Amino acid sequence: NANLPAIGVTINSYDLADTIQPSQITTGTNQYWNFSSVTSQGGLYSTTKYIDPINTPYNSSFPIATNATETIYPVDSSYGYVDFQSGYYDFLGAKYVSNGTIYTTTYNDPHRSFVFPFNYGDVFNDAYEYLRTNNSNSDHFHKIATTSLSAPGYGTLVLPSGTFINCLLLKRVTVSRDSSFTGSITTATDHTTTTYTFYNSSFAGSLFSLNYDSIYYLASGVSTSYYYGFYNNNVTNINEANASSISIYPNPATNHLTFALANNYKKAEVTITDITGKIIYVTTISASEKTELNTKDFSAGVYLVQIQTGDFIETKKLIVAK
Repeated sequence: NANLPAIGVTINSYDLADTIQPSQITTGTNQYWNFSSVTSQGGLYSTTKYIDPINTPYNSSFPIATNATETIYPVDSSYGYVDFQSGYYDFLGAKYVSNGTIYTTTYNDPHRSFVFPFNYGDVFNDAYEYLRTNNSNSDHFHKIATTSLSAPGYGTLVLPSGTFINCLLLKRVTVSRDSSFTGSITTATDHTTTTYTFYNSSFAGSLFSLNYDSIYYLASGVSTSYYYGFYNNNVTNINEANASSISIYPNPATNHLTFALANNYKKAEVTITDITGKIIYVTTISASEKTELNTKDFSAGVYLVQIQTGDFIETKKLIVAK
């Protein structure tokens, strides 16, 4: 449960280009998921702040909530309320604000989204039902759903920002009957959503998620499907190519090189290799001091600098000029 963000955490999520197919998400032990080429599609999707429910405008509607979220979208916003305990994480409901209209989501029974501990090979099932109402008219939305959460894989995840070892893959399959009531019009659909989410115990929230949706319209018999993904910047924003755990300068280097670790990291293991893979230099640096390296004995050329901070690994190119 350390992966679920605590009060005070803020996470930005970014849309991804829909280029990853379900067949690329393999399961089992010691997997290697390489999504290094994924690109941002729509920019910032949302900003979510994890806050104390007492500091929200709708706390009285969810009196047993221990945690809340405030999510800001480009146009709309929402407040979500959960009961976060040592053994479980329950969704209680939400308030969604769009163009001045407030939509209220209430569960007949809280949706148990997570149970703890949850490890590779575990499976958890839940059934839930909720009603979303409109505060300005009688329009409403009703969902009856079953969900199955499993942990079918663990291994190494490669993203544009770097490499993450010891990652756990969670797969959630939700099957629902959705009914929308707008004026005199009723629309019913059967909806299946499969979500793959990657977690690492060193980072709050998910690193990366992919969603695959299939919708069947009961009235017309028409089916449609689509998929989308999100990349969270709790580690490194996909749109900030220069964001890094460490600064290396000057680059190109001549006679010396300086390593400076970002403040949000306590220490890093640094390994420099030449282009053949031969290890030239290894050191450990901390956030409290800068580390100097004498490069006067280095041959001119290109080197690779691998930096490992906890379970996150990134590689930089170093040029030594003489």
